Amino acid sequence: MGIINEYEDVLIGNRKKISSNYFLFDKKGNERVALSVIRYAIEKLLGWNVQNAIDMFNSNYISFMKLEQMIKYIAFPSDVSKDDTEYILYLLYPKYVDYDVKRYTIRVYENVINDNGRYPKDYMYGYLGMLRAKICLQYAINKNCVFKSADELYHFFASKDCIKYLKQNKLYQLYSSFYATPLEYMHDSMPSSVKNEFLFHNYMFMQQYQQMLK
Repeated sequence: MGIINEYEDVLIGNRKKISSNYFLFDKKGNERVALSVIRYAIEKLLGWNVQNAIDMFNSNYISFMKLEQMIKYIAFPSDVSKDDTEYILYLLYPKYVDYDVKRYTIRVYENVINDNGRYPKDYMYGYLGMLRAKICLQYAINKNCVFKSADELYHFFASKDCIKYLKQNKLYQLYSSFYATPLEYMHDSMPSSVKNEFLFHNYMFMQQYQQMLK
């Protein structure tokens, strides 16, 4: 009996769950198996095309189609909740559904800054963690700070006051995970239209010079 047959037995109540014998691979392998069942439920049983799935697939349909077991095998990024069906659709239809790292990152950051949650586990690791750190700082600067010039921006992040700013905006943990100085964190986070190499190296030199005088 194949996995689809077992899934249909689950749907009609003849089985409680699909056999674990189908999930003996690594995480990505098990995820592919689970996605094949979810795709079958969406396309064959519900009869939806991609647009129908984008418009209607949600957590209610996960329950209705008894797909909870399959969701456990999806390797969700740390900034995506397990009831986020949009991410599942991204895995199924990457040409049509985007995994918008910036949008997910800002959503998590807003929850943290509003005391509605913490940064998820593994949020600050690797390349993706650094990207999230840069997105959060850029978002905070755009929303909360008004700098009249690039020099003002670089001067502030070269000063001691910026540490207080990072802590107040719950960015200190992100900064300290990837960067040696706030100035490097800010410079690396800014879009090319804002970055100023002369100011960066000038203020870095001044910081290093002041350290030597101590």
